[in-house]
Formats: sequence, structure tokens, C-alpha cells
Amino acid sequence: LDLGFAKVGAREARVVTLEAATATAVDLTSVRVEGTSEIAVASAPDQVTALGQASLRLTFSPTEEGEVSGTLVIASDDAEHPEQRVTLHGRGALPTLSATWRCENACSATIAGNDVTFPPEPSARLRPIDVSGLPRLALKATGDVDVLLSSLTLSGAGFSFVGNATLPPGGLRIAAGTEQSLAVVFQPADTVHLLFDGTIDLTSDATDAASARVTMHGSVRDNLPPTAAAGLLRLRPAGGGPQDVAFGSATPLMPPS
Repeated sequence: LDLGFAKVGAREARVVTLEAATATAVDLTSVRVEGTSEIAVASAPDQVTALGQASLRLTFSPTEEGEVSGTLVIASDDAEHPEQRVTLHGRGALPTLSATWRCENACSATIAGNDVTFPPEPSARLRPIDVSGLPRLALKATGDVDVLLSSLTLSGAGFSFVGNATLPPGGLRIAAGTEQSLAVVFQPADTVHLLFDGTIDLTSDATDAASARVTMHGSVRDNLPPTAAAGLLRLRPAGGGPQDVAFGSATPLMPPS
């Protein structure tokens, strides 16, 4: 019976299904695990009903990385098999986490290791930023067990997460082999500074990086002159000929109207 991977230092539950293959109930007299203290019986039924099933609950608590094995011994009033012996296997594993920047689609940010540099931004932006072109911080559980992210803090004027980046109570659990990503946006916080720096600090139970920091950089771009595509508009009223349309006064146009 393979118990799979379990996090070193944690206590994880495993459920074994017992089934009575006879038309009479089977009474269990004892259930124990031999050969290891890292696998134990949490609860066991006293009886399995006729042609029915019952759940036997085990706990798997590896103390170090590597293989764990033992023997599940079930004694019952089964006349042919009064004692069932089942070999148990499991593996203790350490949680590992990677935090890397990604820049996809039309993203124009520059990534160097754990640093990301945003393209220069105007001090006042009228058109919204395309979220799909923003750099994303990807957090991936790279090992065989889940990683618990306990804190995530962004610091630095002008930088912010896109959407809700609040961790749930008790932290965010990232399943083994999966990742969570967060988009970050930069907008100059004032017109006094030309350069801005920020950081994202995170803590987790990952043994390779219990705490990690990534850095962000941004700068102010000079405002650009407006551009317009001018053309002559003509209307054809119902029953009449085409008429030119003249603008009688200056009209502000918001991009890209």
C-alpha cells in the first residue's frame, strides 16, 4: 500500500478501506503498525458489516526526507485469515518554492534574475495599462509536497498588485507542481522623483527559501505630445445631398476617441 509523499515534520492523514467479502460481519480484534513510528493508526473500526466497507485511518508523519516503510497488521475473526499483514510504503519530502518573474505577450519589462525593471511610465496616464502586458511574479511549489505561503508584502511607492493579493487566513497553500502568479503594475507615485524602487517579500515553509525577496524598478517618462488623425466628415441626410460637417469650436478628445 503506497502512502505517497508527506511533508517532513507534518502529520498527514491517510484512509484505508476495509471490505467484508462475506455475508456475515467481520469483527476486528486489533489493528496496529509495526516497523516504524512514523506511520500510526489514528482510528480503526471494531467491525466491518456483512458485504460492507469501513474506513481505517492512519497518520503519516515522516521525520526526515526519504523512504518510510512498515507493516499494517489487522487481526480479526476471519476464520481463514485471522491476521492480515499489509506492507506500507511512503516517502518524506521537503517543500521547495521558486519565485521568478515572467514577462509574456506584449510585456516590455526587463527581467534580470530576481529584478524586474518596468518601462518608463508617464507621470499622468490617461489610457489604462493593458494588464496582459504586465510582468508577473510566479510562485511555484517545485517539490513533491505542498508549500504554505504565510506572508506576502509589497513595498515601494508606485508599485501595486493587480487585483486582490490578500492571503487567506492561515496562509496560501500551493499544491505540489502547481503555481500561483501575481501581476504587478507601476505608476509613478509623484512628480518629484524620477526613479522608483520596490520590493516583494514572502515567507513560507519551503526549506530552500523560507524567506525570499524580489526587487522592482521604475522610472518616469517624459510626457509625449498628443497625436491626432484629422479627416473630413461628410453626412448624407435622408432625402438630401451630402453635407460637410464643420466643428464650430475646439473640442478636447480623450485617447483613443
